[in-house]
Amino acid sequence: MKYLLIYNVLLVLSPAISAQELRYLDSSKSSVSFRGMSVVNENTIWVSGSSGTICRTTDGGKTWQWVNPKGFENRDFRDIHGYDDQRAIALAIDSPGLLIRSTNGGQSWQTVYRSDEAGIFLDALDFEGPRGIAIADPINGRFRIVYTLDSGKIWRKLPNALSPEAKPGEALFAASGQNLLMGEYEDDFVFSFVTGGTAARLFVCSQTRGCAPPFVLPIVQGGTMTGANGMMHFAEAPFVFGGNYERPDASDSTLCFTDFTGQPAALASPIGYVSSATSVQDSLVVLTGLKGVAVGTRRFSNKQWTLEDFRMLSNVGFHTSGSAGKRVYLAGSRGRIALLIF
Repeated sequence: MKYLLIYNVLLVLSPAISAQELRYLDSSKSSVSFRGMSVVNENTIWVSGSSGTICRTTDGGKTWQWVNPKGFENRDFRDIHGYDDQRAIALAIDSPGLLIRSTNGGQSWQTVYRSDEAGIFLDALDFEGPRGIAIADPINGRFRIVYTLDSGKIWRKLPNALSPEAKPGEALFAASGQNLLMGEYEDDFVFSFVTGGTAARLFVCSQTRGCAPPFVLPIVQGGTMTGANGMMHFAEAPFVFGGNYERPDASDSTLCFTDFTGQPAALASPIGYVSSATSVQDSLVVLTGLKGVAVGTRRFSNKQWTLEDFRMLSNVGFHTSGSAGKRVYLAGSRGRIALLIF
């Protein structure tokens, strides 16, 4: 166990957001890029990233335990799900596709899913109770999806007939682990995911009934690094975020709300490209990207934000985020892990 001091980050804040404080919790792994985060509660957070790095805190970020799985030192864990302070499952991108699971606080890990299929590239996973989904880029024109019914012990491949087709050049981005959301409906479960590349679309699917016709998003698209990075539910509607990774300053067509009743309008982001977003008690949304961190209030009508509704908190970029209560945890490149307190 490594004990770390908490360093305050001094920021110039506007009066509207002066009650918020951003702290660096850790930056000791400066060569690591974090893109996976699971906030179980205000005390327990799991974070994962490159160079086989996984860490855990059980005291709200005051101390961190580095629980790097042995034998996976060269893998990039782009997503992680923590059930509690002892159990977690992590997703490794590239080949072979891997899901590994720990039941003892990260002291040991077991491979629960492995795919050596040509072209496999896992992107994200999500859980609703014991049921979970992991999704990969298309293979032979269809998104590859696997699921579990027992908290990740056993994984099964969703039949091709129920897996949606992808357009040429359409894929998913392993940007923050937020492009896949699980739900539950009676004895079935549903899941939704958003795509990027040549097309930016929102899919809503069922384990037993397949997918509804996808919803075309107004997020910037058409290139190899454009499209949606993730989504969350905010203001009773799916809120989608993304952008152009190669043009992170471009702010247009990076955000949108959609309620499936009509073509939504694209919204602009104060930080341009957005890789992650999280909400704070349904009244604020925190945007995270390459160019910094911003907070938007819920002062909007018809789900139409203006840039004046946002305030910049930092010009330091982060890749992923998660919230519990009035706390938002952030993680990104150069080993940065931070806490935003409201």
